[in-house]
Amino acid sequence: MAAAQGPRRELEVQALWHEQVHASRVAALAFCVEGNALWSGCDAAAPRPGPEDVAGSEEPPVALVSCKDGATLRTASGMAACNVRLLQPLPQDGTLLCMTGDGGCMILGAAEGPEEATPKVCCGTALPGMPAATALAAAAEAARVGAAETATDNDTEQQASEVEQAAPCGPGTPVQTEQEAAEEGGTSTEGPEFIPESGYRGLKKGYLFREGSLGAGYYRKDVVRRYCPTAAPPTPGSSIAAAATVPDAEQGRDGEARRMADQQQQNPEGELARQYIRRLLAAPPSMHSVVLSPCGSLLFTSSLGPKDCAIRVWRLLPGGRSITAGRNGSQHSSDGGAALQPELHRTLTGHAAPVLSLALTPDGSLLLSGSHDQTVRVWRTSDWHCLRVLKGHGGGVRALVVAPDARTLYSAAADNTVRAWSMEHWVCLRTLHGRHDDTTWTACLALSSDGTLLASGSTGPFGASTIKIFQTAGGGGREAGACLVSFAQLRYDQKAGMSALLFSPDGDTLYSGASDGTVAAWQLRWREVAAGSGAPGGGLRRGFL
Repeated sequence: MAAAQGPRRELEVQALWHEQVHASRVAALAFCVEGNALWSGCDAAAPRPGPEDVAGSEEPPVALVSCKDGATLRTASGMAACNVRLLQPLPQDGTLLCMTGDGGCMILGAAEGPEEATPKVCCGTALPGMPAATALAAAAEAARVGAAETATDNDTEQQASEVEQAAPCGPGTPVQTEQEAAEEGGTSTEGPEFIPESGYRGLKKGYLFREGSLGAGYYRKDVVRRYCPTAAPPTPGSSIAAAATVPDAEQGRDGEARRMADQQQQNPEGELARQYIRRLLAAPPSMHSVVLSPCGSLLFTSSLGPKDCAIRVWRLLPGGRSITAGRNGSQHSSDGGAALQPELHRTLTGHAAPVLSLALTPDGSLLLSGSHDQTVRVWRTSDWHCLRVLKGHGGGVRALVVAPDARTLYSAAADNTVRAWSMEHWVCLRTLHGRHDDTTWTACLALSSDGTLLASGSTGPFGASTIKIFQTAGGGGREAGACLVSFAQLRYDQKAGMSALLFSPDGDTLYSGASDGTVAAWQLRWREVAAGSGAPGGGLRRGFL
């Protein structure tokens, strides 16, 4: 006769708040040093479906959100549109380390002034050889050229001012005499002073094509200064300059362009889809994962682009300086936040496809990497030797987390499974029960601080994304790996998915970010129920905000 079962624990989830923080996909979540607010980073530079192009938009990539009600307290200023991959608070001076998908490395500090002031970039650099480094070099060159052009323009204006002072003229008086105009280009005072034209129509004797106070057209050379003080030709890129440089044969293609525009108006949804695909193809490559070592001196970055299969190890602060661990896993610079000087230390190769996820053990002795080749590799950081290759997933490994005791590794893949691996024998212990919807796959994982709860979020092209919480160890009337609760932040038919998860330090609250830019907070509460009662299916529930 079976022994009587004791009380069973059920996990209840209650939605606290649900706020639209970003317009783009939420990519990273981290607690601030005080613990009463949440840093949120998004893919501000990534294209998204819609008529507008996100690249180059004014959306702040980083925001500070209140843990109490989800209100946006601050947004980072002085940051270009970028895809955030790592947010690491630095408690010594209250700054925030931000790593971007294109290799940008920034430290955000509080702006001078009231507490409500927005954080600003107080230190910024880029990983050598990355797209961000190329962009910084291009910006520096553009600034140098702009400064040179400004100096040239100032000299030109000064010379023009001296000429005008030497030969002043009043209203209605010709700027040039007939003799001077003849010496310059053989001009005369015959003919109208201005001939309006919508575009450049070729040379006209005695006239110059300009855009002046009377509009665009041909101005007689002897009065061009009166109506066009700068007497400058049309700027490159303007409609007038374009008309002046486009041959008549190309202007004859306007009819075809108008026909294409008519077709786009007849099928606007198809045109939006084509524009989105073009933006995706033109978007620069971006890393999927970035992790910082516990000692703070090494930075690990995943593959850059679809043809890159390597992992790069960077020395973040050469010269003996480091970013050391603080409370709650936070980091701070040992020299008070000196400028970062990253340099490439090692390149790890072995994966046959791009690396999608990275994770470190709490002591930093092992690096775990998940790839699109459906494997997980274990690297020893003392000599960078690959110890194991874990196989078993049927899709790309998109998320990795390590238990606080460094005895279990959890991996999530595109085959819609979450696996638990023994880090002592390197074998698969179990596949966690409770798959997400068949049209989705697991995209993100989060582990509570005590390692007893594992949260997974799914995403997919057709919606139906959910959040599931698993029990990592046996107890409470359930076996290890059982799904305790299932709920949803998004509507079932909403074509978006979960992208970031984070447990509070006490494990009582779960914060989630989605690809539609929303962030939500969930309160977790345990209750005991009598044996044989409770919701069927092990307490599975589904709820919507």
